[in-house]
Amino acid sequence: MNEKVIKLFEIGLSIWILLDVIFLTGSLTFEFSLNHYYNLIIFDTCLCVVLFLEFFFRFFKADNKNKSFKENWTEIVAAIPFDLIMLPFMADAGILLVLRFFKFIRILILFSQLFEIIGIFLKDTYLDEILSIFLMIIISF
Repeated sequence: MNEKVIKLFEIGLSIWILLDVIFLTGSLTFEFSLNHYYNLIIFDTCLCVVLFLEFFFRFFKADNKNKSFKENWTEIVAAIPFDLIMLPFMADAGILLVLRFFKFIRILILFSQLFEIIGIFLKDTYLDEILSIFLMIIISF
């Protein structure tokens, strides 16, 4: 594939993950209307499908599948749509609490994926060095 298309895909996926993290965190801390919650589930489930497809695409493309799986197994956890799974258990508070915990873990994994992509972008564009110099100049004053 063209590297430019891959970079655009990674940027788009990063923005999608960031929005999903914001919405998921909001759903843990605020009460959403039922309509907004269903829209969140659709948004999140679509992202999960894309994350699964991306994981399996890279997995089958990898030379060493065991190493690839060991290094990227958290991406499978990040691709599980816990909100969709929670729908049938909305009345059972015990199961709902456990699923909310896993949802929180998923948010943390999505954050780590987002920062990994941002880190690659910063290094590829040398923005990490520019930001470091800029920060040193600010601190020195």
